Amino acid sequence: MVKQIIFKEISILFKQQITFIYWALIIITFAISAVAFLYKNEYYIKQYSQKTMENFQTTQEKCSSFSDVIFHTQFALSPPSSLSFLIDNNEEKLPNAITYNYFVKGSLPYFASFRKRNDFSLSYSPLDWTFVIAIIVSFFCLLFSYSSFSGEKVTGTLRLTLSNNIARWKLFMCKYTAILYVVFIPILFGMIISLIIFNTYSTLKLDIKEFYLLLLFLIVTMLFVSFNVLIGLISSVSFSKPILSLNFCIIVYVLFLAYPHIPYLFSKFMISPPTVEEIVSQQRDLLDKVQNSEEYSLAWSDDWIGNPPNEELKKRIEGQRLFMNFHTDLVNELNSDFKQQTLFTINASKFSPYFLYQDITHKIADNNYCRLFHFEEQMTSFFSIYVDYLNDIDRKDPDSYHCIWPEGSAKYFMSSKKIIIEELPFFKYSRPDIKDTIFSFKFELLFLVVINSIMLLIGIHLFNWYNIR
Repeated sequence: MVKQIIFKEISILFKQQITFIYWALIIITFAISAVAFLYKNEYYIKQYSQKTMENFQTTQEKCSSFSDVIFHTQFALSPPSSLSFLIDNNEEKLPNAITYNYFVKGSLPYFASFRKRNDFSLSYSPLDWTFVIAIIVSFFCLLFSYSSFSGEKVTGTLRLTLSNNIARWKLFMCKYTAILYVVFIPILFGMIISLIIFNTYSTLKLDIKEFYLLLLFLIVTMLFVSFNVLIGLISSVSFSKPILSLNFCIIVYVLFLAYPHIPYLFSKFMISPPTVEEIVSQQRDLLDKVQNSEEYSLAWSDDWIGNPPNEELKKRIEGQRLFMNFHTDLVNELNSDFKQQTLFTINASKFSPYFLYQDITHKIADNNYCRLFHFEEQMTSFFSIYVDYLNDIDRKDPDSYHCIWPEGSAKYFMSSKKIIIEELPFFKYSRPDIKDTIFSFKFELLFLVVINSIMLLIGIHLFNWYNIR
């Protein structure tokens, strides 16, 4: 009886014109998304390789001695994510480069007032899988389910079905399973078509680790689709007329999509970083202090290279120390303020299942702000390795002259010895392993499982008390 009802519900859905429109739209959209991603990914990979090579060649050309390496500023790049076809929202608006030399590591300017555009960004953002599922599929889930019970109540077919002595909870589960099947199958087809396109026309080759991540994405997608189907079914057993169920579903859909903007606005009021005008004013005051003091200097002389430090060099060190401390304190303050804004917005927005789904996908794809934070953490570790490497070279050079800063935290090297650029450490980004990825959203995944279970029980309970007359 249960299998017959499931097949009956599936056949009824397939007879509806909206099912054909949905299947065609989803499969075509996935194919278009794949083609758009191919162009974008090829462009990004090419630009990343080109800029990485430019950085190496520039370092090779300008750094003939150890002293040149110490003062030379390089940049580290974060490569484009190989899984950015899962979700690519706003990635090109985030920075992907950090400058560094021996004395200071730059900071990711992801705060609004100082944001720099991505070093290899395009002017458009193609459809990604998450957009297709979170916006298009979720809406069709509601369209398929909002009249499942209220619509059959109006036509009288619900009363006829229940006359066959089938338990109400079984009928609810049959409709839930049938809708889930009709909704999810074209998603699978679309994903398979996209992967075939990637394999046929692209240099992108996914490894076994990335296929495991795709399987993880599929599980999360199943939970998200299930959530939307249950919203429609619950609305259907909560109202006697389909039009009321549809209005309720549309309201919930719009609220869930619009809600993440509210925490973003609240974060701007709750956390207020210093303005550009305030920072410029502080910088001018510091510059006046250095220029009008006999203790500090910003002048430089090439005659200092290879010779023991003198008093003028020490004044320059003191002057630069002031600016570096100012810059470090400012960057730390801005980073802290804007990171708090970002984290507040993200955590508060997770009350929306639509945003929660996107947030999990960001972590699976290692994209957007997730990659931004990982890049910054890895760059911090790399910078320590880079400084230790240069310190080790200096300690092995008995002819190296350098000045110690007052707090002993850095050195100005005057060594003119030759150095082999190929032996220098260069930054290379590595994405988190699968265990760390799953651990990063274990609570969000548990929440999706729990909320689906609760909504399923609520739907069955409401249908047990639903008046079919």
